[in-house]
Amino acid sequence: MRNRSVFLSVLCFLICGTLVADGVDPKRLTAEQFVAVVRTPPGRESWGLLEGKASHRRRGASTVEAPIRFAVLFTRARTIAQIVFNGTEIYDVAQAYTPPFASSIDLREPGGKQTLKEFGLRPEDLTMNFIFWPLKRELDADSVRGVPCRVMLFDSPAGTECVKVYIARDYFSPMKVEWFNLPASKLGGKPFRTLEVTSFKKSGDLWVVGALSLFGPGWRTVVDFPETKAGLTKDGVVKELFR
Repeated sequence: MRNRSVFLSVLCFLICGTLVADGVDPKRLTAEQFVAVVRTPPGRESWGLLEGKASHRRRGASTVEAPIRFAVLFTRARTIAQIVFNGTEIYDVAQAYTPPFASSIDLREPGGKQTLKEFGLRPEDLTMNFIFWPLKRELDADSVRGVPCRVMLFDSPAGTECVKVYIARDYFSPMKVEWFNLPASKLGGKPFRTLEVTSFKKSGDLWVVGALSLFGPGWRTVVDFPETKAGLTKDGVVKELFR
């Protein structure tokens, strides 16, 4: 992954190698400055369409699979995304980039069977709305799959859980996320769920996440996107991006 490449994450962040002015060392940014770049990088006016399947297995049970479709449009003001799971379960997701960082997750025709939840997935796993939760502090640097990362701790607005996010230091892209069932002030123990980006792939001039894995005690889900399209909105948007 070259520093001048452009990345479109299925986790809803357009990343480009020129995020910071020439001569500025990402390692020297404060935690607040670094997170601000992750939240609102330049070049967001783009779109992505990723299609594939999710495979889920729980201890003592057979593997089950379901198709998944993820569409996202980045504007100057917000992210607009749609997740179609198992053909009929549709989630519309939005995330504003400026305070108070308003977000919404709407399930069409609520009340039916929610298979996304049965797979251990949440809509915000793909859109990463929690990156806009209040930043509590920066933790010791680490690496994920050999990529140096800065590690940030965010508290949920309700203060009932927190997330530890490993963000690629030079690419400003989240690589790994850990959830804890307690506020950041009491962080300790093992996470109850973890997400890891396991591969990237190129789509046109953009790089997208090709696969990710989520797991917790006794279960694991793998999401693979073999079919990907992505581009800049100035060049036009694929027809029927949203359903």
